[in-house]
Amino acid sequence: MANRDNRGFNTVSESNVSRRDQRIRLQRMTFIAIVAIAALMVIALLVLVIGSIASNGTTNPDNNPSGNNVSNNKITWGTAAVSAADTVKGDLVIVNTSHQYTFPADESHLSNAYNVWNAHATKVYELGSSVRMETNALTAVDKMLTDMATATGYNGSVLAEAYRTLADQEGKSVAPGYSDHHTGLLCRINTNDACKSWLASNAHKYGFVMRYPDAKSDKTGVSDYESAYRYVGVGHATFMYENNLCLEEYVEYLKANVTDKKALTVAGYEIYYYTVNGSASVRVPQNFPYTISGTNDGGVVVTINRNLVVEADTTAETSAPANGQYSARADSKESALYFVCFLNYPWFFSYFLSFLQIFNEKVCLYSHEIHNICVK
Repeated sequence: MANRDNRGFNTVSESNVSRRDQRIRLQRMTFIAIVAIAALMVIALLVLVIGSIASNGTTNPDNNPSGNNVSNNKITWGTAAVSAADTVKGDLVIVNTSHQYTFPADESHLSNAYNVWNAHATKVYELGSSVRMETNALTAVDKMLTDMATATGYNGSVLAEAYRTLADQEGKSVAPGYSDHHTGLLCRINTNDACKSWLASNAHKYGFVMRYPDAKSDKTGVSDYESAYRYVGVGHATFMYENNLCLEEYVEYLKANVTDKKALTVAGYEIYYYTVNGSASVRVPQNFPYTISGTNDGGVVVTINRNLVVEADTTAETSAPANGQYSARADSKESALYFVCFLNYPWFFSYFLSFLQIFNEKVCLYSHEIHNICVK
């Protein structure tokens, strides 16, 4: 009888041990599975973050000639007031036989090309007599001619002339007041065939376009003047180059296809067009540099440089200075924010919180079972 009881007791003990071992194995397998899932979530997170950073640091050189990274930051909008006076000044004004130029009150926007040219220790291009040009355009053409000399090995190109006064225009084929030379944005470049070919392929990268292509003389009203290059800015020049448009055609395109709600995006720039009747309020960014240019044809163009972000005074929530004169800085902090931005994704929080809840329940269950096993 005693032996039978001992056998029964041993059988029960072995059964309890077997169930306990099964529980422990199940607990270990479940715990390993949870750890593996957590590890996979972390790996997936790292892959997405690294991929985002890598894609942010890579830009298409054809779409971004400046070589800067296009910022993905959301635009913080303000407003700027414009008037009829703003429609007749800026980089995009049309001046031709049917669009007379409105001269500014003074010539403070012009700079003497000699000072820029003479600053070069080695002269890689030549300069005409008394050349003056709009300051930003002069900086750009100096860079363009310097790079052209390096690329072609030819140092004999001549920046022959640029700005003309009314008196300077007397006796020319175009009547005084109707020449694009009055803007200070047009310059004549005399050079050889190799440099002409280089300019045809690269001028847009510096913000210039050939102002009077012979094939467009019916639009521009000028022929036999392909040595004239006009500064319009990189974004505009790039679109004109890629779509074979002269300035007159480009402004018509903007009027027909671009609005304050529908932007033209090219080379890291966002471009908006506004028709101005007397006065208007236009949307401008508070966190990106921008320009406002008239067309001399009843409208203004707001051009936002998304290649840079700005340090701006954010105390004014609904207005911004008309010229967009913020100090610019490269968007170098953006990649560092990707991890934080990723954590804001709703699906990530949902899965992560669900995981924490399951993990907490399992820990509680295991603690209870282990307690029962120990008691038994």
